[in-house]
Amino acid sequence: MCLFDDCAFHEATQLDQFVLGRVQRMRKKGKRGYVEYVQSLSLFERPQDVEVLFLRYSHIDDRTEDIIARPLFPLICKVNLQIDKSTDTYGLQESDVVVIKEFLVALQPLQSWIRAQRAAIQLCKGMMHKGI
Repeated sequence: MCLFDDCAFHEATQLDQFVLGRVQRMRKKGKRGYVEYVQSLSLFERPQDVEVLFLRYSHIDDRTEDIIARPLFPLICKVNLQIDKSTDTYGLQESDVVVIKEFLVALQPLQSWIRAQRAAIQLCKGMMHKGI
């Protein structure tokens, strides 16, 4: 994941919700505050001290909401938005929908974010090996 990538984040207030947004800034917590972080991040190995500031997309219209600071742990996956020319809106690719649904389904009975993340990562790794 890099700056300006579109990503899906778990909505902490509800188990079955996620939000989409664009990564605007990444920063790493140091001994004397935050330092800009410009290296790309692996979704499989996430540093604990990196925070992502992302611009949350609105699902109602093309306006965006405020920039929200989040740690990396609620990040579900990087997504590829594609335009639907008939409705002139953006939507998720089917492979991204599968990964997000797997995460949310795994989260429901377990109510453990870490276990759900591992299940989604395993699915994502399997899809990468199959070339999806």
